[in-house]
Amino acid sequence: PEDALLSGDEELPLSVDVVLYYPRVDGAGLGVEYRTVLLTEETVLAQAVMEAYVLGPSYESLRLTLPEGTELLGAAVTDGVCYVNFTQPFLDAAPQDAEEAQLLVYSIVNTVGSLERVQSVQLQVEGENLTEYGGMWVSALAPDFAVGSGVTAE
Repeated sequence: PEDALLSGDEELPLSVDVVLYYPRVDGAGLGVEYRTVLLTEETVLAQAVMEAYVLGPSYESLRLTLPEGTELLGAAVTDGVCYVNFTQPFLDAAPQDAEEAQLLVYSIVNTVGSLERVQSVQLQVEGENLTEYGGMWVSALAPDFAVGSGVTAE
């Protein structure tokens, strides 16, 4: 509830511009894509942003690196922490390459971390908090827009 946005007329959807981070195809860090999401009275902003993220980028220079079969179960903000919950394939098929894992994790963390109320991000699988993913520590990560050293807008 703390990240729901209301327009004053709850019957009409509210348009919100968001920033989505994706690994660049050429391996040069993360790039950004700007997208507009529609919110209604029942929509949680973090959920809408992550639903847009899992659709993948529209720019050919960016790529979605979620493991095959991964589905988003939910995303919500509580006390400044955004909990992003995925299905088991997210963990089962985690990247073995440390750099690839870092780009994937920070594409998610920076995407929801760009929301005003988010101070850190906790990745989850089937509702259980992850502490490690692809060989890196992932418990309550703060956004780091320098990760990938090539974050540029498309």
